[in-house]
Amino acid sequence: MTDDTVLVALIGRPFDADALARATERFPDAELVVLAVVTPLDAPFSEGQLLSPTDDRFLQARRRAENLVERVRESSGAGDASLDDVEIAVAQGRPAPVVANRAERLDADRIVVGARDQSRLADYLLGDGVGDAIADRASVPVTVVEVDQATPSPADSTL
Repeated sequence: MTDDTVLVALIGRPFDADALARATERFPDAELVVLAVVTPLDAPFSEGQLLSPTDDRFLQARRRAENLVERVRESSGAGDASLDDVEIAVAQGRPAPVVANRAERLDADRIVVGARDQSRLADYLLGDGVGDAIADRASVPVTVVEVDQATPSPADSTL
């Protein structure tokens, strides 16, 4: 694949590592931009935990992204060279508009995001999910790395 710039959206889910690993596998020559999205304080939950207004949430999000990049680099064997020059950005807001807008500003060629593989019943009850919401707003292809919680092998869906 010849995507030049790939935006990897970290939305505070356990599947962020799968999305970053898949991006490095599928787009080894691309410039990777990792965007850690911080959910607004008016949301009851964010980044997989209860919110505290006293936390320096942007610094925590950047540290989580840096640690994630390092974990994915280490798990790729001798170290993944495509992660040496990764750019890390942090933005606050609802994931779908934030990710779509950042991709537009970066002139990204693709977005990669991790998601839980949901059943049709869950889709019906809970909605299509963040990946679909990002795809609805984005002007570039979105690869949703769906991870089945029972068997942790990711599968891609390009929307």
